[in-house]
Amino acid sequence: MRIPSTAIGVALSLLLLAGCGSSEEPRPEPSHQVQATFEPWREGATAITYDEENVPIGATVEVTITPIDSGSEIMLSVTGLVGDRDYGAHLHTNPCGENPEDAGPHYQNEPAPDPSTPDPDYANPENEAWLDFHTDEEGRGHSQTSVSWQPRDGEANSVVIHAERTQTVPVLAGTAGETLACVTIPQ
Repeated sequence: MRIPSTAIGVALSLLLLAGCGSSEEPRPEPSHQVQATFEPWREGATAITYDEENVPIGATVEVTITPIDSGSEIMLSVTGLVGDRDYGAHLHTNPCGENPEDAGPHYQNEPAPDPSTPDPDYANPENEAWLDFHTDEEGRGHSQTSVSWQPRDGEANSVVIHAERTQTVPVLAGTAGETLACVTIPQ
């Protein structure tokens, strides 16, 4: 028995439209996403620069947190920063505020008993989201990390950009110098 080629073509088209024949899973949607332009502090600002020399007014930032299985993929992209420079960046607990310290401590999946003391058992890239990056000559930078956890609702509220790369030595674990800028993550 011979099947007309038009019938085969229609059947193949229906299979492709139904997604059969594609081995790639669709990418999950971000649970949190923000795109903003850095500006000086003002009530309601999303992206704040505390150091206009290193994070100029008008520089841009994008942050996404995407749940993947029981973990997360966290991405940070910036434009308009100082070119060819290292920056540290971390997920923090509080929204940005008028003062750099308003963003609170680093978000930790398993909170340290004493968050005021750098403890490498808690201040590490498996328990925190470290997003350090190096800008290209035009001041563009990108960082992405995958962690085995998803931030608890309402507890990861900002990404802070720091003056230095994140330290890993025990007495400085997780520190990255002064806060240069902050972006609030909408909940």
